[in-house]
Amino acid sequence: MEDFPIKNWIPYELKNQDGVWLCNWLNSFEKPFTKPFFDETILDLKSEHAAISFTSSSNLAMMKEWAGGITAITPSTFIFHTSRCGSTLISQLLSTSNKHIVVPEVPFFDNLLRLPYQDKNFSEQEILNLLSASIKYYGQVRTGREQRLYIKTDSWHIFFYHQFIKKDTRPAICSGPDRASCIWVSVKRNCLSGYLYLNGT
Repeated sequence: MEDFPIKNWIPYELKNQDGVWLCNWLNSFEKPFTKPFFDETILDLKSEHAAISFTSSSNLAMMKEWAGGITAITPSTFIFHTSRCGSTLISQLLSTSNKHIVVPEVPFFDNLLRLPYQDKNFSEQEILNLLSASIKYYGQVRTGREQRLYIKTDSWHIFFYHQFIKKDTRPAICSGPDRASCIWVSVKRNCLSGYLYLNGT
């Protein structure tokens, strides 16, 4: 991994240029992901790149190909949630350990999930492959201390649950403000499933 040419780089944005889907990249500089929402992390990283006058881009297909050279942590838990339910508190608490990688509401994951609605040439399987590859970049071992990867999805990603969990047995949590609004998340075989709710008291 030390010799991997794009170590610490993450794909953060999709762009269609003359019918070709491009992937824009940012160097994360081994900085821990501690912001409540990942778009805030992107703004911070962009400020680090402020002196650079060009954008680092590649063909989207290359993003998937390069992922094969990454040493990454397999996702430990996916956090699905409703709005204003305490999920941000959960992810912030998890991010206090340097053994955890916590990526909350990554815009790039949402870009990929919505891609078939913009371009019918992308099959469901291709989106699954691209999503899996992109997760490897965000879960890459950058300092050597990382042991677990927690992915907090966007609130509407419960509708994309199977794209995240398909053919997988990783734990999933659904967090909501009360029992009624919490959707029970079931995962096949032996992994833990459940829901959390915070009632404000």
